[in-house]
Amino acid sequence: MKKNIFVFLLSLVVMLNVIPCSHGQASDKEFEIVCGTLVAYNGKSKNVKVPEGVSVIGKNAFSGNKTVTSVELPYGVTRISDEAFADCKRLKSVTFPGSLQFIGNNAFTNSGLTRADIPDSVTFLGSGAFDRCRKLKSVTWPKSVTKIPERIFEGCVRLTKISIPSNVA
Repeated sequence: MKKNIFVFLLSLVVMLNVIPCSHGQASDKEFEIVCGTLVAYNGKSKNVKVPEGVSVIGKNAFSGNKTVTSVELPYGVTRISDEAFADCKRLKSVTFPGSLQFIGNNAFTNSGLTRADIPDSVTFLGSGAFDRCRKLKSVTWPKSVTKIPERIFEGCVRLTKISIPSNVA
């Protein structure tokens, strides 16, 4: 009887999501991942390949990093949170996966990106997402984002090419 009550209570706790996520947690020298969210990159590599299983790049996960020049995001990443790559001045390129749906406010502000090929899977671009990217030269805009957010390219002094679909206002 006691075993049945224990199993019932444990099942109830799991169903109600009272126990915090314990699966998918990893912390190593480079990546701090909690429940599928990359919360911090602590490595020293120039070229970073984010591990499979990550679905969210958390707020400020790479912010202020002084060494990273390129980041490859795996298929399955759906969200780049606010300021995730802010002030990454040496960051030149990010490989966006076709699963990406959301790029948050100021996600790449003041970074060294030179081009942004945003996939059509993206349905939300936050304000200032690429502002002050002074080395940004080329952008491919997704068909799925029909309004241009405020300050999206403010201070992008080298931006010379933007491919914008005709359905964008």
